[in-house]
Amino acid sequence: MKPLSIKNSGLSLVEMMVAMTLSLVLIAGVISLFVSSKKSYTESEHFARLQENALYAMFTLERDLRMAGFFGWVRGSEVTGSKVDVDCTGVASAYQTADFLAVEKVAKDGTAFGCIKDGEPDTNVLVIKHTISFDEDNETEEINKTYIRTTRTYGRLYDGKDGRPAGMSPGKSWEYQASIYYIRTGSLFCTPVPCLSRMSLQNSSWVTEDLAVGVERMALLFGVDSDGDGDIDSFAPANKDTDWLSVGAVRVTLLVSDQDEDPFYPPKDMEGKIQYNLGAGDPKPDIQRNVDKYHRTVISTTIGLRNPQFVVREAGI
Repeated sequence: MKPLSIKNSGLSLVEMMVAMTLSLVLIAGVISLFVSSKKSYTESEHFARLQENALYAMFTLERDLRMAGFFGWVRGSEVTGSKVDVDCTGVASAYQTADFLAVEKVAKDGTAFGCIKDGEPDTNVLVIKHTISFDEDNETEEINKTYIRTTRTYGRLYDGKDGRPAGMSPGKSWEYQASIYYIRTGSLFCTPVPCLSRMSLQNSSWVTEDLAVGVERMALLFGVDSDGDGDIDSFAPANKDTDWLSVGAVRVTLLVSDQDEDPFYPPKDMEGKIQYNLGAGDPKPDIQRNVDKYHRTVISTTIGLRNPQFVVREAGI
């Protein structure tokens, strides 16, 4: 019986070329799948962050606007008070409570209301003043905050460090909040994209903080009840003749961009400029942006205001 003869032989050149070709096709498919998945994940991540910043900016504005003009038992025009060391001018003055809403356009040099020096030119600045509830029976005034002590006929501003005004009992204290919202670029968190920033009254001084990265424009339209029937008759931009006591709603529109560039954006077939129509509530209603690596979105909402015509009068006070 003859032993089996096993012949050792390698792959032929043709077989090697076929195997290499199949391997390259397989690798190319895996790479393509990976790139596509990475692109989809990156795009979703950018859109999620963009949406988060836009919604937070709108939520903050909405919460503050709903309280505009609320000063407890009195109207803003019935409140008197002191002043801050370095104040804003005109209707933005911290303790000028009669002007509980105001809008101004940032000048070409980035200034507005005498206290804003770094605003984005030709964008809106929004001033909001109001009080919030304060449990004076169980809480003590904080030294770095401002309050309003009210009776049924008048109110008086005071700093927490100074204690409650004498001769106003019975009465009630409310925490006073004054805020100025505007758009700026160049601060630590607002480079290279702009931010929605807020100046707020703290310890008798204006303090600036950045709220939402990527807010490029803020359009504002005010709904006016011109005949006093409780229904909004028209929406229009603010002007020097606006009767704030007749304003029953605010329509806010924001143009928001992503805070980081997307390396996979824009698509190859997208070039030139994109136009965003923010309406008459923006100093520049039709905004054009070069196609770049930043995703952008426009978000809008209408916020009802009840406080300008609503005053709480405590029974027996």
